[in-house]
Amino acid sequence: MSLKKLIEYASFKKEFPIKVDDIHDWIISQGYQDQIHFIPVDINKEVKRGQHRRYTKHAAVYGDPVWVTNILYAKDMNLCWERFVCCKEMMHIFDRPESASCTPEQLDELTASLVASYVGQLSESASADDRAIISALQVLAPIDAVKQLKGVYSGKSKSAKEIAKYFSIPEMYVPMLFSDDYRYLCEN
Repeated sequence: MSLKKLIEYASFKKEFPIKVDDIHDWIISQGYQDQIHFIPVDINKEVKRGQHRRYTKHAAVYGDPVWVTNILYAKDMNLCWERFVCCKEMMHIFDRPESASCTPEQLDELTASLVASYVGQLSESASADDRAIISALQVLAPIDAVKQLKGVYSGKSKSAKEIAKYFSIPEMYVPMLFSDDYRYLCEN
């Protein structure tokens, strides 16, 4: 599956914020999924903002499989967080199968990995989540658009809050957009 093609598609967008529905529609039109559903749920956003569930179903007994992703997100988030979480969870459609956390043991491993992440012991699931965050940023804030704003951000004529509003992403990610690490990840 080509996440690179999706990032390239987003890079041609000139109107911001990029619509999450456009990303949804592109993924379906390219055949990466047949259905993607966004489902607001009652969960504590301080513990978990969202998750995805992927499965196949059959419309008819001997029919072709229908590939479905349900994206569950905390319904009490602001719009920037909602957009970001839904986009990030869509990025998991491009994960390798071994990245999934399906069993209680895998969830325990993911939790332990997140706790131990400061020493570089990330599980495949935790690494996939980090990749999904970067991928969601690349889709919602393409690197070429970020480069055009670098001068106004570093010159402080636009605040992190204004940049976040422009891309409609959580403000906490704005410094990352202008980091050398982010530029390196986008260009390699």
